[in-house]
Amino acid sequence: MLHTIDRTVTVPRPMHEVVSWCSSAEARLCFPGVRNARGDGTGLAFDVAVAAPGAAPAAVRVDEYLKESGRLRHGFWFEASQVWTWPNRDTAVSWQCYHFTDRTDKTLLEFRWRYILPGLAGAQVLSEARFNRSIEKAAAIYVERLARRIQPVAA
Repeated sequence: MLHTIDRTVTVPRPMHEVVSWCSSAEARLCFPGVRNARGDGTGLAFDVAVAAPGAAPAAVRVDEYLKESGRLRHGFWFEASQVWTWPNRDTAVSWQCYHFTDRTDKTLLEFRWRYILPGLAGAQVLSEARFNRSIEKAAAIYVERLARRIQPVAA
């Protein structure tokens, strides 16, 4: 089943800085449990210590790739896909869309996260409803931290 989470935040920085920050490996450290975030020029990779109600504790590897991007009249957007590989080799897939709107010295960031948990309900995820609530909370924390911890990123 496809799940969708939407979060919006205003970031008190110019749009070009917010776009660079949100596309960086360092920004992934804003997601709860992430460590070892790195980029190799073709995508991003990081580890997530999953400690969420509804799921067995696990160290999950995430590989992220840029799918599409584009300019808008007063903004920019990009979409990335992720493959989450659990210790038992089951995988989950997700897509994130980052939509940026220029608001004169600040940026409106609209974040959409869609994900599917095929095969995990009987393996790593013990309660899908509780796990989905955990994912919603993690998305809210991630977006809030993106806005609060923004750092300049070398272009």
